Amino acid sequence: MERDILKKATVIDYREMFYNSHRLHSTLDYLSPNTLEAQAKGLTPQPVETGGGT
Repeated sequence: MERDILKKATVIDYREMFYNSHRLHSTLDYLSPNTLEAQAKGLTPQPVETGGGT
């Protein structure tokens, strides 16, 4: 049971801390939250590897 809780917490951490902050959001004009925040601060965001390149 403790192992199931740990697995669930790991998935939630990944989703909240990495996936949602890097994925493109249509409500943000197809920018990631990290990119939008960097633009608002006047910074240049680092490119993110998506793994689907040519």
